[in-house]
Amino acid sequence: MAVAMGSLEHYIEHHKDVHEECLEKSGSTEDLAMSTLAREGEASAEGRCYLNCLFDHLTIMVDGKYSLDNSKELLRHKYESEPEKMAKVHAIAEECDQEVESDGKDPCEVAYELFTCYRGKKDEQDLGD
Repeated sequence: MAVAMGSLEHYIEHHKDVHEECLEKSGSTEDLAMSTLAREGEASAEGRCYLNCLFDHLTIMVDGKYSLDNSKELLRHKYESEPEKMAKVHAIAEECDQEVESDGKDPCEVAYELFTCYRGKKDEQDLGD
């Protein structure tokens, strides 16, 4: 299941069952989930919990906490043919690990903060998907 946060849309396309399960589990609608992924305005609680569900399936989060090791492994698979880019996204994952506190926080909030941290830093460096 090699997918990075930057490829969530691709993952969803190919795992409709997970997408449907996460919509149901989070109480989100298709529109809320997609606007969260597109970072259109402030995400709803349902959109944040949709992300948490996806991150659980991808093991980016385990037991409500960010797993830097799992995240880096997923990124390693995605960027194995681009070592320079891999080093940059690994650094971003490490920065977000330092910036986003997960202890004692709502896992939906943690997932959203990780998502916005990672995507924001990738955008700043113009790293695309």
